[in-house]
Amino acid sequence: MHKIIQYKAILIALSLLHPDLIHADNLNNLKESFSKMEVIQLVNGPNQVDLNGDGKNDLIFVAWRGNYNAHGYSLFTFYMHFPDENQPEMQWHLVPFVDEKGVPKEDAVSTEEGADCFLQDIRVLRSPFQKNMPVIVIVGKRDFGKSYADSALVKFVVFELKHNGEGIPGEPPFYFKQKRTIKGKKKYCDINAAFTEELGVGDYGKRETER
Repeated sequence: MHKIIQYKAILIALSLLHPDLIHADNLNNLKESFSKMEVIQLVNGPNQVDLNGDGKNDLIFVAWRGNYNAHGYSLFTFYMHFPDENQPEMQWHLVPFVDEKGVPKEDAVSTEEGADCFLQDIRVLRSPFQKNMPVIVIVGKRDFGKSYADSALVKFVVFELKHNGEGIPGEPPFYFKQKRTIKGKKKYCDINAAFTEELGVGDYGKRETER
C-alpha cells in the first residue's frame, strides 16, 4: 500500500515538473478522464460551438481541401464572436494555436490522410457536467513510418483555450495553448483507432464528404 502511494506521489511530482509530457505509465488515468468528456460533433462546413463556455455560440469551420488523390485533407479553423476595444461592433476573431511557450504554431489544424489510414486528426472535447468550461482540443499524430499504410508510434497534443485578458501586445485575444503531449502505448496505422484505444475518445461524426 505504501509503495502504491509513493508511486502515485512520484507521478504527481513528475507531472508538475514536466506537465507537457505524459507517458503510458499514467495514461490510464487520462483515458478515464477523457472518456467521460463529450466529443463535439463536427461536419463539413460551419459548426456552432460555444468555445469558451460563456453561453454564446462561436464557430468551428471545417473545409475539405481536395487534390484528386488519396491525400486530400480537412482543415479546422476556430473563431469567436465578440467586440474589443478597437472594434466595439461584434466581429469574428480567429483563434490560433501556440506552443507551450506561447510561440505561434498554426492558425488552423488539418487532418493528414492516406488511402489506408489517417495520420493526423482532431478531437474537440467538453465536460458534460460543466457547460460553462472552455473546450479542449486534442490533435493526434502518427509517425509516418515506412508508408501511409504502416503502423507507427502515436502522440496526442492537448491544447487549452486561453484568454489574453491583459491585452498583451502581439498576442491574440483568445488562443489555444499547448498544455501537454501524451505518448501512446503502441503502434497504430490509423490515428482514429489510437484515439479510441489510448484515450477512450470516440469520433466527431461522419467524416465522409463529397470530394
